[in-house]
Amino acid sequence: MARAPAHVPVRLIHSPWPQPGEPQLAPDASASPAQLVSAVDLPRRSILLDLSAPLRTLHYAPPPSTPTTPPTPPAPLTLHLASRSARTPVALQPFAAHAPAPSSPSSPALLDCAGHVYDLLWLPSSTDEWLLAACASTRSPRSTPGKPTPGTLLLWRVPPGGVPELALTMSHSAGAPLRLVYISSPASDGLALIAAVFSDGSVRLLHIPSPGPNPAVQLHDVLTLTIPSLSAASLAYADGLLACGTLTGDVVLWKLPDAIDGALPPAVAAPVHDSAVTALAWLPSGHLFSVGLDGSEYLLDPAAPFSAVRLAHAREPRYAAATAPWISGCILDLGDNHYGSTSLQHDVGQHHTIAFHHGRILSLAASPFHPYAASGSADGSVKIANVLTASKRKALDPRFRIMHKLFRLSAEADGTLAMLHDFLPEGTAPRASSKAAPPLFDHWDPAVGIHALAWSPNIGRGLLLASGSASGIVRLDWVEAAVH
Repeated sequence: MARAPAHVPVRLIHSPWPQPGEPQLAPDASASPAQLVSAVDLPRRSILLDLSAPLRTLHYAPPPSTPTTPPTPPAPLTLHLASRSARTPVALQPFAAHAPAPSSPSSPALLDCAGHVYDLLWLPSSTDEWLLAACASTRSPRSTPGKPTPGTLLLWRVPPGGVPELALTMSHSAGAPLRLVYISSPASDGLALIAAVFSDGSVRLLHIPSPGPNPAVQLHDVLTLTIPSLSAASLAYADGLLACGTLTGDVVLWKLPDAIDGALPPAVAAPVHDSAVTALAWLPSGHLFSVGLDGSEYLLDPAAPFSAVRLAHAREPRYAAATAPWISGCILDLGDNHYGSTSLQHDVGQHHTIAFHHGRILSLAASPFHPYAASGSADGSVKIANVLTASKRKALDPRFRIMHKLFRLSAEADGTLAMLHDFLPEGTAPRASSKAAPPLFDHWDPAVGIHALAWSPNIGRGLLLASGSASGIVRLDWVEAAVH
């Protein structure tokens, strides 16, 4: 099987969206506390580098979608927006947005998807932003034996400076979409070709249509990827190679042809992990990195998939990993409320701690436009940290490894939710070399968990971050140093 290309082009990009002009940091004398906080080690959009790999266009015949009935909206969700000085109640309407699209660090937007958010995916676009949210049909989904968990795929339109709106609700007979990856631009009218893992364990290629007169449609497959006797759990795609991790520890690879027509059997189905493969990430070198519930990390060469190399092993299960182009490696959940980096460039198999949470890390996201990673946790928080500060041992004084907590979703005693803001930066130091670790006694309401994070892949909008929670709330943030 052909290996993904190791060479990645670098482009210098000027990024004027959503505000024109060069941002200037506020001077110390006139800076507000929020500006002083966000001015510490956060990105600026004046000039960004694009380290993303070029996208291929696959040719296919888009199947027609069938009009269907929109889902019944549940009761509005009461949320309190809280800072150190104020607390404001907000009634979020199901399938609606609160506040315009973010254009500064202090103006997040909230979307209510009315169901547990499994995954988020921004679609490449040169105009408006399009956000896909893979959701359950209820805020607390429950599976029925023998039946896939029902769910929906919500398409949100996010215009620059305007109010986001739900453009299309999509369903599928295979159940709830659990994982999403972008594959190609559309062959004809539409927005994208994506791959999705569904709750019935299947992997399907789907054509995302442009919004039309029907507010809700049922999707049909462009292609169903067969995995005999295996159930999919994770996905990753790069340059024609689609990788799938299964619940039994196998890694399945497909080489997608330039023209999709008919069935496509698995090119490779290799046993790698001892239990579910929870996350996959393609490295710039063309290798595939995987983590699983067995606590292991493996590196797989597509040219020799049955000779996967185990890089590390721990007692704790691993839930998340993401490609980090700025360190030519990836970031991964370390299983003990920390996450760190690993690379094939130096210290192969070694971890460098980047940031920590007070609960299990559930999601990670990195961007080709900047070296800042986002992490989401079971404690309801989303943090931002610079991966370059910890990418090499002793590269920087540990006192300057800064984490920024964008927000924390909290369950209140009266059954409502609160979204807390206005946090001061936190510092982190590398973990001690001793194997002894304090016991972890954490308990967080399941509704506050952050299960999905996604940076925008579009030129000029690389600082736009989407965060999805188990309560169905999706928050959009423009992550940038404070300007005046």
